Amino acid sequence: YDFCFNNISMYGGSSTVNGFAMYIDGSNYGNDSLLILNNIIARFDNNPNSSVIKTDLTGPNVRSDYNLIYSAYGNITPAYSTFAQYQAGTLRDSNSISLDPLFVSTSDLHANATQINNAATPVNYVSADIVGNIRNSTHPTIGAYEVPSAPVAINPIQNISACENTTITLPANFYGTSPLTY
Repeated sequence: YDFCFNNISMYGGSSTVNGFAMYIDGSNYGNDSLLILNNIIARFDNNPNSSVIKTDLTGPNVRSDYNLIYSAYGNITPAYSTFAQYQAGTLRDSNSISLDPLFVSTSDLHANATQINNAATPVNYVSADIVGNIRNSTHPTIGAYEVPSAPVAINPIQNISACENTTITLPANFYGTSPLTY
């Protein structure tokens, strides 16, 4: 089973019932493999008993990496309260990050954290994001939405002065697929 390029967020919830932004019950998967890759998984509720992730699956068939895993108020998993403890204790998510994804709102899960840009790893069967934007083939964005490539770097070869209504030609290297704006 593969969970790739998703934005998962848990807001609110009960202060007395444990909750998880992602819960995978191992009894449903048996010895099948599980891949959790390039996702944003975040929780924002203030229940100290809740966690970002809970999975009963262990062993070599479980791979989790290149994710953004974040908890605003506590545990990453029931066994690990911090992201560093989780990484060390599970030997998973060595290339993942933990920071607030800065979602636009509770209903708009476009993330504004720039650290997700170009931080995922390619998945050959996922070529577009949730709205159809083409994924970067070598360094995609973590989460459901692909962020366009970095702005164009313009390197003038000399200082240029111009008056109004004058055309200036600048050399530039453009490595993205997004339209060039200026």
